[in-house]
Amino acid sequence: MIFGIDASLTNTAIVYGDGKHMNTAVFPSPSKTWAGRLVRQRVDRINDVVNRIMEWVEPNCPPQRKTEVIFFIESYSYNSMQGGEYLGELGGVLRVRLSDLGTIYEVAPTTLKKFVTGKGNGKKIGMVAVLSRNYNVDFDTDDEYDAFGLYLLGLVGCGVAPPRKVAEAEAAETVMKEWANVLPIRHEPPNIQSVLPF
Repeated sequence: MIFGIDASLTNTAIVYGDGKHMNTAVFPSPSKTWAGRLVRQRVDRINDVVNRIMEWVEPNCPPQRKTEVIFFIESYSYNSMQGGEYLGELGGVLRVRLSDLGTIYEVAPTTLKKFVTGKGNGKKIGMVAVLSRNYNVDFDTDDEYDAFGLYLLGLVGCGVAPPRKVAEAEAAETVMKEWANVLPIRHEPPNIQSVLPF
């Protein structure tokens, strides 16, 4: 099972599937502001969001198949000026919880943009347009489009689906090689023989 996850302070979006079937979910933040005078306020918000995510993710990650569960999550954007510390808190807790269920690969925002648009400096609106046009999808939030792009990159990176263009192959290879050099890979790519349905 391959998951694409875009963690955000407003909506965390997840797209998961096996290349034949796909599901999506969005987990809105319970509060419009993450800043809290008290640490407890932030911790409560993070726990609320992460617990709701895990209630949805865990049933789709059977422990006996842990080696076949792979998460592709967008890495932190270090150029973000607002809320970066709060996103780091949310992202850290989420990664700790997900690491018990499978293998996590982080994807740099520029690598995701290259995979989707062919250029690492593409604009968000360009990613939405390409994904909508090429895959006939219509999501409500940018977070869902990012999660869908991460899911597609995961399918290519794990060998479940062939790349459609050279930039897709290069971006997926970058992610898989980068993490293979840093972390011991705890899995073989899932043994799923399928082709993207779109």
